[in-house]
Amino acid sequence: MNNQSRVRDKLKNTKFGIKLEDWNNGLNSIPRLVVHILLLLIGGIVILIGLNIQVLIIQQIGLSLGCVLIVTSFSLAIQDKLYSHRYMGIKRPPPHVYLSHVKSELNLMGITLHDFQKDKKFVEQLMKIASASKEPNAKRYVDFKFLMLFPLSDEFKNRGMEEKKEEKLRAEAHISLRELTNLRKDILLLNSNNKCEIKIYNVPPRRSMIITDDNVFIGPYFYGRPGTESKWIGISNSRLSSEYVEEFNSIWKDEKKSQIYEYDKYNYGEFPIENGYKDLIFS
Repeated sequence: MNNQSRVRDKLKNTKFGIKLEDWNNGLNSIPRLVVHILLLLIGGIVILIGLNIQVLIIQQIGLSLGCVLIVTSFSLAIQDKLYSHRYMGIKRPPPHVYLSHVKSELNLMGITLHDFQKDKKFVEQLMKIASASKEPNAKRYVDFKFLMLFPLSDEFKNRGMEEKKEEKLRAEAHISLRELTNLRKDILLLNSNNKCEIKIYNVPPRRSMIITDDNVFIGPYFYGRPGTESKWIGISNSRLSSEYVEEFNSIWKDEKKSQIYEYDKYNYGEFPIENGYKDLIFS
């Protein structure tokens, strides 16, 4: 069985693509660090043997082979850094998959932030993460950032028309905003060192993003299909993941692209959700 077939079988046998535990296993069951050390060690030994042999052609072969082994080790190290921490999932990762990797940071970006509507335990899981920062001897806080598409924008309307459910999509956004508003209050009451911010963005939605301390999950938006139905990609600790983090931050920090959801101007509870965003102006 070739590698492609093995990966396909593995994807079929997991609920969400390759398990997170398998990301960093590298070259199957052999730790990558051991492989690098062995290549460097063998390369060095071959070079030393080559230098001590008086036959010129054998000396040249030894030196060449040793250099190849050492260069291969460095090449593998670079490849690991750039590419080996990727995997593809079958569907959007369930909350317990990505929340298990949250230590001090969680950034969510989407059209309606799907998990707030579909998973009744999602808010409980978020509160559990926030509670950890209150435990004795905890020397950290958690920074939550939530970024949702502007429900009154042309982009939102177009997306709703593509999926043939504009009003339903807006109703889902309102559910998420109501949950987020109450979540923010509870998180800050739990620990004032925690941060929980909600923003509305007004740029074309290209992908949904979930960003934790070390991992990034990306779900592209295809025409007429919800982001939950697309195949997601996960990236861990690489140059590729940093590019998506930079994209999130560029939207988050630019007032022309995103603005704070005005939850503080209104009482918590059953207030009209649209009051928090209807007066937003994106220049």
